[in-house]
Amino acid sequence: MHSNLHRPPGLPAPACTPFRALFRVVLLLALAGMAAIPRTGWAHAVLMESVPADGATLDAPPAELRLSFNEPVSPIRFQLLDQQGRDMADPAGTVAENDTVRLALPPGLPQGLYVASYRMTSADGHPVAGSFTFGIGMTPPPPAATPEPDDPARTAALAGVLLRALHYAALLAGTGGGLFLLLVGGRSSALSDRVTPALGAMLLAAGLSGLLLVGVTGAVLTGQPLAALATASAWSTGAGSSVGLSIGIAALALLCTAGGLAGWGRSKAGWLLLAAGALLGALSLAATGHAATAPPRWLAAPLVALHGLMAAFWVGALWPLAVALRLEPAAEAARLTRRFSRLAVGAVAVLAGAGAILSVLQLRPAGAVSGSAILEAILSTGYGWLWSGKMLAVLLLLGLAAWNRQSLTPALDRGGTGPVRALRRSIALEMAVAGTILLLSASFALTPRRAHGAAGWKGRRRDFPSSRSGTAIWPSSMSIRRGRGGTASGSTSRTRTASSWPPARRRRNGSCQPPASPRCDGPCRASAPASSAATTWNCRWPAAGSCAWTC
Repeated sequence: MHSNLHRPPGLPAPACTPFRALFRVVLLLALAGMAAIPRTGWAHAVLMESVPADGATLDAPPAELRLSFNEPVSPIRFQLLDQQGRDMADPAGTVAENDTVRLALPPGLPQGLYVASYRMTSADGHPVAGSFTFGIGMTPPPPAATPEPDDPARTAALAGVLLRALHYAALLAGTGGGLFLLLVGGRSSALSDRVTPALGAMLLAAGLSGLLLVGVTGAVLTGQPLAALATASAWSTGAGSSVGLSIGIAALALLCTAGGLAGWGRSKAGWLLLAAGALLGALSLAATGHAATAPPRWLAAPLVALHGLMAAFWVGALWPLAVALRLEPAAEAARLTRRFSRLAVGAVAVLAGAGAILSVLQLRPAGAVSGSAILEAILSTGYGWLWSGKMLAVLLLLGLAAWNRQSLTPALDRGGTGPVRALRRSIALEMAVAGTILLLSASFALTPRRAHGAAGWKGRRRDFPSSRSGTAIWPSSMSIRRGRGGTASGSTSRTRTASSWPPARRRRNGSCQPPASPRCDGPCRASAPASSAATTWNCRWPAAGSCAWTC
């Protein structure tokens, strides 16, 4: 089928055809995207506050431990260990309320040093883990600089990326292929008979990869290696997560699509089942992940479903079109291609619009609407760089689609095998680019996005000894050094409303001199003071993050 099969002997093969050059670009994009994944830091929710604070010295035993995150979480493990490594609290005493998790402690804890260890599931289905220390009647030693330990779940997390990419590809191709038959193929029984076996194989691959993804997700959430797939805890944890919900909805989509393919052309039930399969497949994508949980969720989740439905129509059409161009009569292949091309214009417009809004929701800092803030978010995080690689691949895919519509599809009417071969090669390249996009999308599971209202802003940094003393009025662009357990070792995330404090009262570090009644532009609360002379305030602004000072 390739032109070099008919090259006269003795003529050298071309060094690089345009299609081969584009394929190399796709491969480089995939490798660059995988390289942007950080080696550590799988967490996606951020610990905003712990009570007691990390490194605190208490005169009396606390009644409970309390963790506050920047988004709702579900506890997997929350325990208190003494110096001998004994668990001092009943796990049944763990209670989660929105973004706060509490662990009830037994009365009369003896004096000594304690380590609180936790592992939670964030709203997007990813783990967040850490620990903090405090002492009762004694002061904890300063944390030692130790190398980051290897994460036993790293291999499982990487396997989860590959399984998620395979599941996405098979789900979109299978349910989208049924949607193509419904909207484009019509009653063409010949095309349906030719593509149904392959679509059935894709549905099977989507089901098996989804099932394995549940177990692997459970291993990642519990911090265990792939060998944990042999245990019931990994499967139960994965099934109870948002990934388990997503795979459950996807399973219904696969069953509907399989039933629709079996009854296609025999009754209207087949049409309805194919439509239901595509809709349920899109809804499964909105049940978990970064994009679907970005605030406001009431907007993000429907956009993800709409985005997924349009992607299913596009991706699902590629294989049937390739089969039609290879096996169908030239006139019928041209008719199917033209009809798909007309419908794809609207689908791509909706796909691009929904994707643009979702990108802004995920990348913008809390309360920021300026282009410079979003650009900073793209350039300052691994998530942003991975998103950039995905956008380059999307632009390449859009360019191929435009070339197909404006140049290759009209050439089919002129007849001959040249336009057919060119369009088939272009569709094959579209499949490769779409696969790269899905792989990069699956890789977002390993890359924390910029947390809304949490630490992690890039720019100039001011460190101070402890989160329990010292203060800072930070510049509008800054970052916070993280301490153990994912906590921030500073007191400020971002302050735009510092003008509410008189300039004479501002300090970069050391002791603070706040006004007698601090003024905040949002709800302000005071944590329990260590003494009558010390008060710690946490002032949180919906549009500017959080700021804390102690004096």
